[in-house]
Amino acid sequence: MKNLNLQFGRFVALIAIIFTVSMVKANDLDNSVSMNNFHIKEVSSIDTNALNIWELNYGNINKGVHIEKNFTNNGTEYIIRGQFFEVRYVNNKNGFGVRAIQARKAKVNEQINYAVIDQKQMENQRIISPKGISDDKALNLIASYLPDLVRTNYKHILR
Repeated sequence: MKNLNLQFGRFVALIAIIFTVSMVKANDLDNSVSMNNFHIKEVSSIDTNALNIWELNYGNINKGVHIEKNFTNNGTEYIIRGQFFEVRYVNNKNGFGVRAIQARKAKVNEQINYAVIDQKQMENQRIISPKGISDDKALNLIASYLPDLVRTNYKHILR
């Protein structure tokens, strides 16, 4: 009888593990699918001198991030601002890729920004395209690559 209870306990534990793993995998699949479904719309300039501003949403209209386009001496930059992070993508004759926000342009606390942004991904995305690209392509690449910049623990801030 004791042996039967032990086997039954192991069986229940195995079922619980399988259920937990399947839920985690399903959640990961749901996260990746929702990050591929994004919407970009141009919005009016609010408290900024940016040339253009777009709102990028990954499913939830109320949790969008803003993309501000500005010209610099070195090309075009797209500053991406969320409530808890900000980065910039630079587009010039040398290519298109991500850079850290400059301190003078930062609006998010540096420690919070650093906690949310994956520094390894910052390095991986330093050069996404080896040449300059159009606004449309830049916006689509930003929407595609931005979720990878946000650490796994914070991906919910995009949705």
